[in-house]
Amino acid sequence: MFRFRIGVVVAFAVVSFALSVYFTPLKPTAAFFLLPTRAWELLAGSLLALVWDRQIVRGLMREVMAASGLVLLAISIFLFSEMTVFPGYAAALPVLASVMIIYAAEGTFVGRALAWKALVGIGLISYSLYLWHWPLVVFFRDWGLLESGLGKALIVTLSLFLGWASWKFIETPFRQNAQFPTARLLKWSASGVAVIVGLAFATAATDGWPSRFSAQVQLFDSARNDISPSGGPCHFDSGLRASKEYCRLGGEQPIVALWGDSHGVEISQAIADAGVPILAITYSACAPGAPAFGIRPQCDAHNDYVLNFLSNTSDIETVILSARYRQGDSIVPAAVAQTAKALLRAGKRVVVIGPVPTPNFEVPSHLALGGTARFIYDGPSSREFMVTLPDDVEIVMPSEAFCEQEVCDMAPSGHALLFDDHHLSMSAAHILARDVLRKLH
Repeated sequence: MFRFRIGVVVAFAVVSFALSVYFTPLKPTAAFFLLPTRAWELLAGSLLALVWDRQIVRGLMREVMAASGLVLLAISIFLFSEMTVFPGYAAALPVLASVMIIYAAEGTFVGRALAWKALVGIGLISYSLYLWHWPLVVFFRDWGLLESGLGKALIVTLSLFLGWASWKFIETPFRQNAQFPTARLLKWSASGVAVIVGLAFATAATDGWPSRFSAQVQLFDSARNDISPSGGPCHFDSGLRASKEYCRLGGEQPIVALWGDSHGVEISQAIADAGVPILAITYSACAPGAPAFGIRPQCDAHNDYVLNFLSNTSDIETVILSARYRQGDSIVPAAVAQTAKALLRAGKRVVVIGPVPTPNFEVPSHLALGGTARFIYDGPSSREFMVTLPDDVEIVMPSEAFCEQEVCDMAPSGHALLFDDHHLSMSAAHILARDVLRKLH
């Protein structure tokens, strides 16, 4: 029976791991969130439970195994980054490390180190800590406090305090059968679920009860939905797509193409709305010419394909390049510059849209909560941005459309500049499109 159980668990774990490896490059978001591609991690714990009472590793080997597990865990923590393709093969490292530590650490140096009261305390409140940290991150981001050192320190402090309070006054009492016998626990749980479901239905029925806010507040809050209607069917976030899947917006056969990451979605639609047919080629977190990373492992292949397609498509005369430029990032500007050079060699006219001015927090919520619409632009000027690009490239700077003397407006024409923390809203994209169209004529 033991061997049968081991065999079943191993078989399901292998299948789940194979699915994770296969789907991570193709559907990274699904591979991360769905159970079939993550079940192998839970099954690793099941396998550990099955062999727990069988002392296969003893003595010095336990010390080595526990220490090796700790090293592997440290590698996962400090060397994994947004460039890491995850879960896939990479997830095997922290899972294997955890299994090694749990199995072998008891009685070893690593085990004694991990038994430090502070670490044990964090372990006790870890689930509550996990539940509390995310809403705090969301609220601090909406308030514009997430990027500051003080804001991050407050999030950690509040998460620890609220996690401890939840463990102390909710988790611990509810686990004690004397205080909360099964019947009472079920009654409380059912009551809580009923209240939450009732509030959810009431919120849905009133569409969030927006009438309690002024028309301007509602307008700002609704900006999170001020996005391109073509984004869903036209924008890619995984896989390698053929040119026949690229969207032709604006009707006729386009002679203009927009190639970009998600920052090109709204502007391509705005250009089409202005009566200029355009071929939209946008791929999430994959700037033109930029290397693949993390959740976009096929970005390289996509960029190579698009460059070859545009270079050899005579109908396309002008290519607009759009990308997200982060402060201090030299990779994307260099990649866009190289892409522009390649397109110029292919005989294309190239227009590059510069950095979108961003306040580094979610704009619709900030404005709806009464925050000021003014912020300081800290990105490169058009002159600084031009230095990275070939001389024959034409440049459109969003900062010139939405800022004056480095002071930018989060609410141009009364509408939110961004629909989140860094993407232009459709309203703002229509404003910027005027500058782009002047370059096209």
